[in-house]
Amino acid sequence: MIIVLNGELTDVTEETTEELRQNRFPDADTVIVDGEPVTTDTGLEEYSRVYICSMPEGLTGAITRRCTEGVASALGKATVGIAGAGGLGSNIATYLARSGVGRIIIADFDRVEPSNLNRQNYGLQHLGLFKVDAISEVISSINPNIEVITHAVRIDRDNVAEIFKGCNVICEAFDVASEKTKLVEAVSSLLPGVPMVCGSGMAGIGDTDTMNVRRLSDTLYLCGDGISEAWEEGIMAPRVAVCAGMMANKVIQLISKKA
Repeated sequence: MIIVLNGELTDVTEETTEELRQNRFPDADTVIVDGEPVTTDTGLEEYSRVYICSMPEGLTGAITRRCTEGVASALGKATVGIAGAGGLGSNIATYLARSGVGRIIIADFDRVEPSNLNRQNYGLQHLGLFKVDAISEVISSINPNIEVITHAVRIDRDNVAEIFKGCNVICEAFDVASEKTKLVEAVSSLLPGVPMVCGSGMAGIGDTDTMNVRRLSDTLYLCGDGISEAWEEGIMAPRVAVCAGMMANKVIQLISKKA
């Protein structure tokens, strides 16, 4: 019988999940069949998709197996800082978690409220929590092996270097333009040489082909359309997510040295 075992077509003689686990992965404790965890011995069918691993140790390999080995290794060793855990920051954080970034440092003083649910990566269960605590829960639900360091504080020039020390890349994910500028100036002065990826112009429902990634200096990148303002066009999940995806992708490029 042919099944997809841990991502590869495999000819097996075993007929049940427990037989397969005992014969091939005796130390594993988790069996997932066609996307569903199974806790009882289950019969196998032709072309069943089976993943067998130890939790949580084997999970990172499963998540990153679609990356090339070099990229997965680089991401796993990387530390990424995210300033702000709102629409941009919460989405950037989860994209990086799904990509296998080993450590994420995220800072935000705000709490999750109902109006955030239109674009931020939170659910009803997170209402009232500090955003950094909520996003830490979300990341843990994706991959508990990722180290998440949280700071429920307002970022300023006095604490930015301490919060983001050791980061390979820092993402700016603030709402207010003046605060964005202050952060860029502080990082360039206090953490020289650390690349920054910023967002500007992701409001409204306009075409996303107006959004792009621009390199403004050796260490500064800007994503978005640079024009649309939230108070003029409203702010909706799709364009925010597109900008967050652009930012996360640029982070991955920088870490893997393919920028």
